[in-house]
Amino acid sequence: MGRRLQTTVDSPLAQYYLQDYLAGRRTAPHWDEQLDRLHSESDLVFRDNHHVKTLSREYSVDTLALYFALRLLEKPENRQIQALFEQQLALLDSPRSPLHTLDESLEQRYRVIFVPGWLYRSKPWTGADFAGPRAILDRMDIDNHFIELLDNGTIEANAEIIANALLPLLEDGKPTIIISGSKGGPETAIALGQLLTAQQLRPVQAWINICGALEGSPLADIWTSWPSNWLSWPLFQLRGYGNLEGLKSMRTMRSHLRNKSLKIPDEILIVNYLGVPVSGVIIEKEFEKRFTYSQLRDYGPNDGLVLIPDEIEPNGITVTELGRGHFLSEPDFDVRTIALLSAVLLQLNGSQDKSVASTAGPVP
Repeated sequence: MGRRLQTTVDSPLAQYYLQDYLAGRRTAPHWDEQLDRLHSESDLVFRDNHHVKTLSREYSVDTLALYFALRLLEKPENRQIQALFEQQLALLDSPRSPLHTLDESLEQRYRVIFVPGWLYRSKPWTGADFAGPRAILDRMDIDNHFIELLDNGTIEANAEIIANALLPLLEDGKPTIIISGSKGGPETAIALGQLLTAQQLRPVQAWINICGALEGSPLADIWTSWPSNWLSWPLFQLRGYGNLEGLKSMRTMRSHLRNKSLKIPDEILIVNYLGVPVSGVIIEKEFEKRFTYSQLRDYGPNDGLVLIPDEIEPNGITVTELGRGHFLSEPDFDVRTIALLSAVLLQLNGSQDKSVASTAGPVP
């Protein structure tokens, strides 16, 4: 895959797949035959949660996660945005870069609107409030706004808030990029794909969907059903989150039915960001997600909160980072968000050679 990954995986087959098979070394005929069969699977398999579950049991969750990342990274439509993201990230991390920000013409031309994730007020340490990236854009003097949502509101209710908040912001016609995280993903999708018209959305140039729980999460099914709901309800009350309605809106069937009626205008560039961890990453780094990751393992590759294939808007292009978890909880997600935004600006302006970060340096 062209990426170094130092961690443990959940099976000898996954280890062989990563270390040997993908490097072209075929030294275990039985495993080679198994993996050849896996590689013959259509991409459509990842839209079938039942089949993903079956394949995860046959090959192991980590093997399937690695294979899914590979398929995404191989897609021609993903290669340019992936390269731009990695270029911008390297430049932002480089101490040798000149002390400048984004290209001035791009700074002034675009507006950035942030849509937070679930419980962003109750749990600000998760990064769901985008406080880090917003502060960076403030220091860069880039026009940016934050949409205040119900902390534990339903997806449908928050989508209405997003739509109503966008209308006055879009009236001046200024080109706009929307960035959403986690549960803010499906909320934004409803606003763009159902509640607002294509005419109203004309200023929206791009939507960056970061780890969006677009198809909900089996965790919502588990925690709002008997017998787990007997524990979830008092726990939510004790922590001050309120009722379970917000969580219920993330149930998988409700999410699938909701998504059938959505149609986001083709003119909006959709860019998905996807972290693809393996089990060792969760064990070593994502201490808080060990329990939820273990609950989701029976369903297939996941980042501790959401099934990985369910985070992708299929009409978009995708940036994939192997070995990373649910993006908002990563310690450097603010820098990565700016790199992602820079990559999208370059994509919108149609040039790999013109670099935002040719005048960009370390994050101020």
